[in-house]
Amino acid sequence: IIERFSMLEIYILCLKEVPTDFLDETNFAVFTGSQVSDKALIRIICIMVLARSGYFTEGNRRSSEISKAVAWFARQQLSAETIVHGNSLRRVAFEIALSAAEGSSASMQDALTNLLESLLLVTGDNCTLCVEFLAILMGCWCQNKSSTIQNSLAFLFVGTNQQGLKLHSLHDSTLQSILEMFVHDLPWNLSTFCHISRSPGLITKQIWRICKNWSEQGAPSHNVECLQKILCCCRAVDTSEQDFASLSMSLLTANACC
Repeated sequence: IIERFSMLEIYILCLKEVPTDFLDETNFAVFTGSQVSDKALIRIICIMVLARSGYFTEGNRRSSEISKAVAWFARQQLSAETIVHGNSLRRVAFEIALSAAEGSSASMQDALTNLLESLLLVTGDNCTLCVEFLAILMGCWCQNKSSTIQNSLAFLFVGTNQQGLKLHSLHDSTLQSILEMFVHDLPWNLSTFCHISRSPGLITKQIWRICKNWSEQGAPSHNVECLQKILCCCRAVDTSEQDFASLSMSLLTANACC
């Protein structure tokens, strides 16, 4: 995708001149397959940039396209090919997150709830990409919603509605460094979202189930520890004292072993 960066910008400009009816007739925005391909990744990028540019004007079409993109990305976490296309998927994740961040708290909560439900089925190395997508989603939302929230990469969010395309010109090693900062901020960003949307209980329960499942399945320890930190930051009043104490001790033990 990096090599096609300039051509992609031109292609999107051309798409803006095409009526939405034509895109619908050609099923351009339909993603039914479960396999990752360069064609599908490029189409997702195009749809997300079009969504941010105001191309979709009828009803709730814009939010519908974003929800479809989040659902598609979630399905990819169950594919063995995810690791092969990892860096391309990470770039697409930023495009989806930038578009979702412009929506309401309610629409983001719906997208987040559906994503967390999918993460219950993920195992192995794919867990890392899941945590990164969650981190990107929350990081972009926090940056978009409040100028007082200090985000890891504010410089990437200044500019036009094609701002996400900047990421496609970055080297893989630079992208990885960026993702590490987003993941570091994830517990605090998700906690911020929970309190702004006033839904800490629902999200905490979902994260707890994922954390428990990943621990039992032997997911990479750094992913489990990230979820534990999220639970500490997002802790709702209905979390039992016993569960919270157990969680805190797990974190202390993990840090002591480092």
